[in-house]
Amino acid sequence: MTSWHEQRLTSLRSELGGGRKVIAFPRSLKPASVTPKELEVLKTVEEELKDTFLLVYEPDMSLELSRKDEDEAKAFNKLTPEEERILIHKGTEPPGTGKYNDFFKEGTYRCKRCNTPLFSSDTKFDSGCGWPSFDDALPGAVKEIPDADGRRTEIVCAACGGHLGHVFRGEHKTPRDTRMCVNSLSIDFKSEKEQKK
Repeated sequence: MTSWHEQRLTSLRSELGGGRKVIAFPRSLKPASVTPKELEVLKTVEEELKDTFLLVYEPDMSLELSRKDEDEAKAFNKLTPEEERILIHKGTEPPGTGKYNDFFKEGTYRCKRCNTPLFSSDTKFDSGCGWPSFDDALPGAVKEIPDADGRRTEIVCAACGGHLGHVFRGEHKTPRDTRMCVNSLSIDFKSEKEQKK
């Protein structure tokens, strides 16, 4: 498979053959992220075509993002298809089916995707909604963002962006007046004893 640099060069030569001036937008030259082959192609582009058209360097974000995704995939836990449906594709498990719905041991709930501590067991309460409910998260662990439906507020792991559930306020169920409704498949529990090991 040819690199995007080689494809760009071929395209530019074709354009020039038609007598038209063109402008190229290759990726910025970053020694840490450009391979020797990529650098060689870029230098060829500059040398052969610099008198015919203007070279403008801009980031190729698609390449940077694909590398970032690859790095993150290696760092994250392997998910089951159902966990992926919830955490990555923002799904919801059926009410009353999650293993942490009626679970009240002492410890910490962590993100199933990246192991970041999210909730302490002392903030968990029985809301009767069918999903694990917490009235607070650990400092900086959970991010709130407007939901795609325009009505609710989604909560995600601040470290990896994994979908956790939704947050509701104004129900007067706890002194904090907050219900973070979380999918059991989005979290993993570690008891105090396990955390000390």
